[in-house]
Amino acid sequence: MPGACSDMAEQMSRASIFALSSRFEGFPLVLCEAMSKGLAPVSFDCPTGPAEMIDDGRNGLLVPLGDVEAFAAALTRMIGDDELRRRCGAAAIATGESFKMDVIGPMWEQLFDELPVPTGS
Repeated sequence: MPGACSDMAEQMSRASIFALSSRFEGFPLVLCEAMSKGLAPVSFDCPTGPAEMIDDGRNGLLVPLGDVEAFAAALTRMIGDDELRRRCGAAAIATGESFKMDVIGPMWEQLFDELPVPTGS
């Protein structure tokens, strides 16, 4: 592994696959960033997070949580299948677009507008 880097976007622009081997995630921003760069993701299906972004076989590959052999097989499949990698990478870009601030920001604003205003103390 090359070690730490100071420009993650530059490093991602050189890649075509993103492997997320986390077993616990909330909302993995790094996955969102990778998908927005067109990287085809392979990820464990954590209890929350990756399945919110990855539609298995369409814009990436999800494998059962903790199944290391399945993860390795999915990664090998993504590496070896140019058409799958290109298709998932292109679809990942579209998915990444839906998580940009200009899309998500108004949703947050609407939510805050709908919350009741506390009165008194």
